[in-house]
Amino acid sequence: SGRRTMWGVDAALKTKPFELQGEVLGGTLRPANAVPAREVEPLAWHALAAWNALPGRLQLALRREAFDARGAPGVPDVDVWGLG
Repeated sequence: SGRRTMWGVDAALKTKPFELQGEVLGGTLRPANAVPAREVEPLAWHALAAWNALPGRLQLALRREAFDARGAPGVPDVDVWGLG
């Protein structure tokens, strides 16, 4: 239990043969028992770029995503790249 204020923004652009997508999520958490901290402000985002090399058969994509717990001790940051 506690108080939570969250927000998010996302966008996408799709044109033949390219696609771009992105999203950002963030907020402020104030747990009533102060666990894992008195206040935590997590931030996460992802971005995707794709190219339809052979429409309906082959799509090449690059994705990056990240998470930063900002204020939560012991919670590691995450930074991931994907290619497919």
